[in-house]
Amino acid sequence: MDDHLSSEDRQKLDVLLGDIARLRGSPCRECGATLCAHQVVIAVAMGFKAGALCVKCIASGLERPYGAFLDHVRQHIAGRPCLNAAWLRAGDIEGTGSVERPRSLWPMEQAMSDGTPKHDAEWDAGDMGCGDLVLELRLRLKDMAAGKVLKLRATDPGAPEDIPAWCGLTGHSLTHKQHPNYWIKRK
Repeated sequence: MDDHLSSEDRQKLDVLLGDIARLRGSPCRECGATLCAHQVVIAVAMGFKAGALCVKCIASGLERPYGAFLDHVRQHIAGRPCLNAAWLRAGDIEGTGSVERPRSLWPMEQAMSDGTPKHDAEWDAGDMGCGDLVLELRLRLKDMAAGKVLKLRATDPGAPEDIPAWCGLTGHSLTHKQHPNYWIKRK
C-alpha cells in the first residue's frame, strides 16, 4: 500500500499514524465532538496537532462553508503522498475502507429530501435541563444499535454547550448541530 512512498514520506507517515493513535477519539477543543481518524489527518494537515479541532470548527474558524472547505482540504491531502497514505489508513482504522469521502465527514450526502441529516430516531426534550436531559439521553441511546443516529431537539439555553461536552465525554459523535436540533451517532 505504501510501497511507492519515499523514505522521507514513510517517516512522515509514521509520525502521522502516531498522531492518529494519540488524537483519535479525543474531543474537539472547541465543541467537544469526538474526533475520528480522518478528522485527525485534517487537523494535523491544517496545523492543529497539539489541540485538535474537528472539521466543522476549523471551517467555521476560517469562515468557510463546511462542504467547500472539506473538498478543498481533501484535494490538498490527496496531493501530498504522506498525508494521502495517512488518509487511506484512517479509513482502515475507522472500518470504512479506502474511501475518498467517508460518511462521517460528508453526512449531508446522506441528507433527507428537506436537507436535514438522516436519523433513525427522534426525541424532543423540550426545555429539559442538563442533568435530566443527559440521563434520559443516555437511556435512549442505550436502546439504539451502534452507529444509529438520534435527532435530539433541546431548547434549554445550556444545550449548545452541554450536548457537545456530553458527547465528548461519552464517546458518542455529534454529527451535526443546529440549535435546538442535534444529531448524535451512538458509539
